Amino acid sequence: MAALLQSLQDFFKAHTFDRTYWIAYSGGLDSHVLLHLCAQLSNSLPLSIRAIHINHQLSPHAAQWVTYTEQVCQQLYLPYISHAIALQPSSGMSLEALAREKRYAAFAHYLQPGDILLTAHQQDDQAETLLLQLLRGAGPKGLAAMPSMKPFAQGWHARPLLAFSRAELRQYAEEAQLHWIEDESNDDIALSRNYIRHEVMPVLKLHWSAVTSMLSRVATHCAEAQAVLEEIGTEDLIQLAGSMPHTLSVQRLLKLNPMRQRLALRAWLQQQGKTLPSQVKMQALQQDVLTAKWDSMPVLHWGNVELRRYRDDLYVMSCMLPVKNEHYTWDCQQPLSLPNIGALIARKVTGQEGLCLPSTMSVRFRQGGEQVFVRGHYHDLKKMFQEWGVPPWQRARLPLVCVENEIVTIPGFFIHQAYQAQHGESSVIIKFVAE
Repeated sequence: MAALLQSLQDFFKAHTFDRTYWIAYSGGLDSHVLLHLCAQLSNSLPLSIRAIHINHQLSPHAAQWVTYTEQVCQQLYLPYISHAIALQPSSGMSLEALAREKRYAAFAHYLQPGDILLTAHQQDDQAETLLLQLLRGAGPKGLAAMPSMKPFAQGWHARPLLAFSRAELRQYAEEAQLHWIEDESNDDIALSRNYIRHEVMPVLKLHWSAVTSMLSRVATHCAEAQAVLEEIGTEDLIQLAGSMPHTLSVQRLLKLNPMRQRLALRAWLQQQGKTLPSQVKMQALQQDVLTAKWDSMPVLHWGNVELRRYRDDLYVMSCMLPVKNEHYTWDCQQPLSLPNIGALIARKVTGQEGLCLPSTMSVRFRQGGEQVFVRGHYHDLKKMFQEWGVPPWQRARLPLVCVENEIVTIPGFFIHQAYQAQHGESSVIIKFVAE
């Protein structure tokens, strides 16, 4: 008991007391131990602690668990929130994965800037996660399993009990005479994690008694290796930058060996907040997209991610939704929302950097045949898009700001010189923010 208390006390002192700690409290053994430990420490430390119980509404006992967890928190004088979530998995989606997604979305809703979510994952959970990832064919990132601390929502997600085994937590619970919830779903060996917990780990422990700590050590080594790989990948990205923001240069990528290419591509995709492709998709990216002819425009999809190439630049984005052919009237007073595309924002300025515009304008999208006044003459917009290096799939998604039928600006690319503000004139700068 002393080791658990001391470890958690050191954690709180290291992460300061000027924030709220949210305990993910299911009522099970592990989370009950974490809750009880935090309650003990709150008597001697200036801690701001709140417990949050997620009601998945899956078990016939769910309502009883809400009542029980609330009563425990009242007895420990800890603020308590119960949050119910509705689970309606789409075809082919795992109920377990959906529950996790909804659960963490609920946690994120409550966290304020700098707050820390505490979950009671322990050493056995870490070992089970590593085995699951190993059986899925994961690389170092997956085998790093669960980090003890990582950014989450507006704050952080911490697992302060990772160094302790399930047996140690059970010993604490029994000595403290705690009572906890036994979730019947934890015995369902049709679920992969439960199968590993009940069928695989006991067999491994018969021959390797310290298997849990050994697997946890493997996860630590993999996490360290992954950190080094990510550092190398991030350094490579500086040299691989394409001609447009957030793109990579294909020619520079091709100068790397295939393994280094994959490392850089994964670092780039993570930097852009996109899910990583499968091994098959990564192979297609390297063999089909990177080596495509200069004038081709290959596309690769996985999940909600779309990867495209134009000339020497590699682009990644969320799958694009269709654009409605609509005209908008805009007075620049409020941001103009453009469904499935983004928004136009105007900022008032004084000087030559802005536009002098009438009180209202129209906003529309390219249909073909438009012209813009550039360098003293009218030019086909299509040719100017080519000159500016705008990829074809973006051209119909760029808002054209017009006065009557004249295109006066395409934010980020073009300003009609006749509408350019003169020195000292009040004007506006229009910015397009894509989704």
